[in-house]
Amino acid sequence: MWVKIADQILESIAHYCVRINDSGH
Repeated sequence: MWVKIADQILESIAHYCVRINDSGH
């Protein structure tokens, strides 16, 4: 259970970081 949730969180963070990097500059 936790592994699945952690995977989703990591993926969300990854997409979030990419979005910030794209619009950051």
